[in-house]
Amino acid sequence: HHERWDGGGYPDKLKGDAIPIAAQVVALADVYDALTSERCYKKAFDHETAIHMILNGECGAFNPLLLECLLDTAPQLRIATGRDADATPYRMDIKHLSDEILAHAEIQNNDRAQNILDLMQERVDFFASVNGGIQFEYDALSKLVNITNWNEPLQYRHSVKNVSHPDCFQSLSEADFKRTQEAMDATTRKTPEFSMSILFPCGDEFHWCDLRVRTLWSDRQPEHYIGAVGQMTDPQSAADKGELLLHDREKGASALLENVKLLKSVFDIVRLVDPTNLEVLELDEKGVLRHSDQHCAAFWGNAGACANCTSSRALQQKTSLNKLEFTSTDIYFVLSKYVNLNGNACVLEMLSKMSDGRWIDANGTRFLLDRSQGENMEFFIDPVTNAYSRRYFENYRAHLEGMECVMVIDADHFKKVNDTFGHIAGDAVLRSIASTIMDCTRKSDILIRYGGDEFLLLFPQIEEEEMQKKMQEIENAVNSIHLQDYPELQLSVSIGGVVGVHPIAEAIRKADLRMYQEKGKKEGPELRRT
Repeated sequence: HHERWDGGGYPDKLKGDAIPIAAQVVALADVYDALTSERCYKKAFDHETAIHMILNGECGAFNPLLLECLLDTAPQLRIATGRDADATPYRMDIKHLSDEILAHAEIQNNDRAQNILDLMQERVDFFASVNGGIQFEYDALSKLVNITNWNEPLQYRHSVKNVSHPDCFQSLSEADFKRTQEAMDATTRKTPEFSMSILFPCGDEFHWCDLRVRTLWSDRQPEHYIGAVGQMTDPQSAADKGELLLHDREKGASALLENVKLLKSVFDIVRLVDPTNLEVLELDEKGVLRHSDQHCAAFWGNAGACANCTSSRALQQKTSLNKLEFTSTDIYFVLSKYVNLNGNACVLEMLSKMSDGRWIDANGTRFLLDRSQGENMEFFIDPVTNAYSRRYFENYRAHLEGMECVMVIDADHFKKVNDTFGHIAGDAVLRSIASTIMDCTRKSDILIRYGGDEFLLLFPQIEEEEMQKKMQEIENAVNSIHLQDYPELQLSVSIGGVVGVHPIAEAIRKADLRMYQEKGKKEGPELRRT
C-alpha cells in the first residue's frame, strides 16, 4: 500500500491500474488515518485539513476515482473521526480486513515489517548520537516532515509540516533551502550523511546554525532515498564550552573555504578526518561536509588505526597536538587540531613533508630532521660516523616515541680492534659499519650513534618478520666490509630488536638485552684475521 498512482511509490514503483485496487484503498485510508490521528510527535489534523491536503496532492498521488469516493464519504468520515476511538464498532473488522488484504496472494511478500524495523533502528541510532536542538523526520513519499523542537515548551514541541507548501519553512532563506535540497539529492546509500551551516532565527536574532542530515534508503528503491532524519543546533550555545570553530559564521561557508585554501598554501596536505570512524571527511565548494569512503590511516599504509594517533587524542582532549609520521619513503610533520564544524566534532590535519635541510617548529623548539647539509648540522651529527648523535636523541626523544621498531647494534670485539690497531682504525671501523647500515635503510629510518661502538636504529613502521630479515641483511652486509688499510680485519655486529614496545626507553632496554644474548651465542676468537 505504499505504491502511488503516479508510480512514485515503493517498493515496486507500480503505476495506475497495475496497483491492486485493495492496496489503493488501504493506501488512501492509511494516509487519512495518519493525518487525523494524534501521534507522539504531532497533533492530529482536523477532518477538513486532512481532506484538503489529500485532494491537493500533498500526500502523494491517488486514483481519481478513489478521490471522488473520498469526497462522497467525507461527511461520514467527519462524524467517525469525532467519535471516541474505543466507541468505533468497526475497528476490529478493519483490522481483519487489512490482515486479509496483506495476506492475499496478489500482494507480494517484501519483508516490509523488517525494513520498517531497520529504518526505525537507524533513526534511533542517529538520534542517540546527537542531542537537543531541532530534530526532524522527513518522508519523501508523503512530503511530510515531523519536527521536534527541544527548545520549545512541551505543548508546542511537536509539529508536522508539508514541504510542498511555500510557507513550510518561512524561517529558511530560499538559498539555504535550495542548498539543503541539493545536498540531500547528492547523498548516496554509501555516503548518506552531510552537514552544513544555515542562517536561522534564534529568538530575536539570526544565528549561523549547524544542520546535520542523514538520508534513509530502502533495498526496494536503491536509486533514491525514501526519507531523512536530521538535527539543527545553535553552536553559539556551545561556544562557552570552549569548542573551537574553524570558520567565521558571520561570513558563512565562503570564509571556511577560504581558510582551507589558505592552509593548503602553507601545508602540503590539509584534510578533515573523523578519527573515531577512521574516515576522511570531504568539504565541497558550498561548504557542505560529507563522509567519504576514504580510510584516514591508509595514507600512512595502515589498514587499521594508527598506533600513535594524535588526531584521536586531539579529538578526545579538544586540543591541538603534533608529531612526526612516516610513510615508506617520506617524513611528515603532522599538526592535528580539534574543530567543531557544522555540529560535527572532527580534526583538521595539516601535513608538511620534510625536505632536505628543512627545519620545523615543534613545541617551541627548532627540530632538525634531515641528513642534508644545513645550518647547525654539526650539533646533531656524529663527526666520526655521520649518523645522528646522542645529543640529537636526548633533545628530541619525545618526538621519537612513536617509532614502531628499535634495534640496538653493537660492533663485535671493538675494544680489541682499538687495542691492536689503534683508534684511527677504530674510527674507520665505526665509519664503515655506520655507512653500511645506512645503505640498508630508508630515508625515513633513523640511525643514531648511541655511545662508543653501539648504535640505535629506529624504524617508524615495520613488522616483526620484516625486522628479522632486516637484521640479517645488516649482519651480512657488515660481514662483507673490506677495509683497504686494514685487510686483515673481518667485521661483524650483534643486533637485538623489538617491535611495538613503548615507551622508547623500554624498547631500548629490551633490544639491548636481546643484543647481548645474540653476542653471547657467537663463538670463536675475539678478533678474527684473514
